[in-house]
Amino acid sequence: MKNDFNLYDLWDLIKRNFIKLLTWMFVGLGVAGIITFFVITPQYSSQTQLIAQLPKDNPELGNGVNNNLMMINTYKDLVKSNLVIDAAVDELNDEYHYHVTSGELNKAISVSQEQNSQMFTIKAVSTSPKEARDMANVVAGVFQKKALKVMKVDKISVTSKAIINPRPVSPNNILNLLIGMMVGLLVGLVLVLISSFRDTTIKDEDWIADNLGITILGAIPEMNNKELSVRIQQVDTNQMNEEDHSQPSNQNQEQRRNRRRV
Repeated sequence: MKNDFNLYDLWDLIKRNFIKLLTWMFVGLGVAGIITFFVITPQYSSQTQLIAQLPKDNPELGNGVNNNLMMINTYKDLVKSNLVIDAAVDELNDEYHYHVTSGELNKAISVSQEQNSQMFTIKAVSTSPKEARDMANVVAGVFQKKALKVMKVDKISVTSKAIINPRPVSPNNILNLLIGMMVGLLVGLVLVLISSFRDTTIKDEDWIADNLGITILGAIPEMNNKELSVRIQQVDTNQMNEEDHSQPSNQNQEQRRNRRRV
């Protein structure tokens, strides 16, 4: 075993263990496929967009557009507040016959805003596309009612309602399969490297001369089973030929002896 290990040795090791690495890569692909399609529950999302406008005739609010942008953060906090979430949970459970808790709904709901835009989005994620749609629409409706009561808002409009999205947003099947293949390949490479470093057999005659200082006088060629069987057949054939040649010689000697006796 060599003490040093360079990129050439690594490439040679990969070529010699290509089948093993390919097998581990497909093992990782299979495990990732099982987890992705049979273990992980698909998640669906649906979203609704709203716009809230402050009163224009209130001099305390100053520039309407700037204040609307600044109030978006307040709207986000209100959407996630217990005031809105608890009322939305009651409506979902009573009218839509879901069994949702306040904690589950708060976790499923997220609020986002496009940069320099007065519009903001309420997004819901659930294991059911229909439930995700209903969550987003109910929370938006409850927010409309509560915001008009507790905040100085002139008007809140829903620009687009949430609809059923049949395509899951997670898991990402292609990404998961690629990650599984890479992890399997990495595991196979690590195992091959460990096996290579634990192998203390000498496979290179140069190592003997360089490290032990022993001069190599000759080498015994390695023969596989096929070559060995052919060699054995050749030896047997040569022995048979020698026996065939020796038999006439023995007969001639016996004849000569008989003549002398006569």
